[in-house]
Amino acid sequence: GRSKMELSAPIVGRTYSLYGTYLTTEEYYRRVNELLDKFLEKYSSKEDLLKKLRRSDKSLSYARKHFLSQVQKELSEFLTDIDYHLSQLSFITRFFSRSALSRKPYKYLLNMIEIELTNRINKAEFLRCEKKIALLPHCLRDLRKNCQSEKEEIDHVCRRCSVSCFINKATRLLNEHNIKAYIWKEAGKGLLFNKKNYHASSLGVLGIACIPELTNGMRYCSKRNIPVLGLPLDANRCVRWMGNFHENSINLSELERLLRE
Repeated sequence: GRSKMELSAPIVGRTYSLYGTYLTTEEYYRRVNELLDKFLEKYSSKEDLLKKLRRSDKSLSYARKHFLSQVQKELSEFLTDIDYHLSQLSFITRFFSRSALSRKPYKYLLNMIEIELTNRINKAEFLRCEKKIALLPHCLRDLRKNCQSEKEEIDHVCRRCSVSCFINKATRLLNEHNIKAYIWKEAGKGLLFNKKNYHASSLGVLGIACIPELTNGMRYCSKRNIPVLGLPLDANRCVRWMGNFHENSINLSELERLLRE
């Protein structure tokens, strides 16, 4: 069966798994936070470090100069065979697309740190927001059940048809913190963030997604001054990455930590 936090066994995605060689994802989060603490000792502010991480994301030479050796040493074991994945992509996707599918290994490592740093920067402001929503990926559902979610104002919401479903588990936890959880199936970004009463000063967003998609989404919100938090899926296992949907999970203890004041 399943424990409160994880699936019954470690899972592997096409390009990463937060389990690494461990039975839970706790070691991943411990290392990311420990490494981030070390980086923050070197820089004047969290915002300064974030700028440098994003610059490194665009420049391999800059990343090597400032971050890459430490990040590779501590976090590389959480990557799977990205080079093989990239070799299977079409020429157009690999070389002319900004698709999350074509992200290179070193960028995954930088994104791991960037996600947690962005959480630290935004957490207090997010918790103060008048309205808070969470966007959950439909690939997190219980694949053994016919999902009974129904469309509401923005997108679909969980109807709790399966006690094993991680969307159900996450929704329950989010609701306890007065955060409205949506399963992101249909809504475009414009619909999400341009509706009446959804002003940057009053709206906080929490996203759950694979590392490349989560990084993109968090940057999108940051550019619009929307306080955003993010939790990565334990692996990327949806149809875009693996050809079919495979069962996935998140670390619910980490989600709860994000929501505590």
